[in-house]
Amino acid sequence: MQTFTDHVDHELTEAELPVMAARLTLPDGWMYKAKTLDRDLTITTDGLANIVPDNLANMYQGCIDGANSFDPWD
Repeated sequence: MQTFTDHVDHELTEAELPVMAARLTLPDGWMYKAKTLDRDLTITTDGLANIVPDNLANMYQGCIDGANSFDPWD
């Protein structure tokens, strides 16, 4: 998740993020999983960023083709 907002659901809080997957409608091929990172994750782009919104107006950027500084799921 790149940005979090409560503009659509005014009751949404950061504490709910780990269990929010069931509430989301994401594009085909995308999934929502939450993880607290132990270091900073950097995602760089080379002119093209894969950014998509969910149905609650949160925004996501994909970690594809080596764009991320490490794989957070390893």
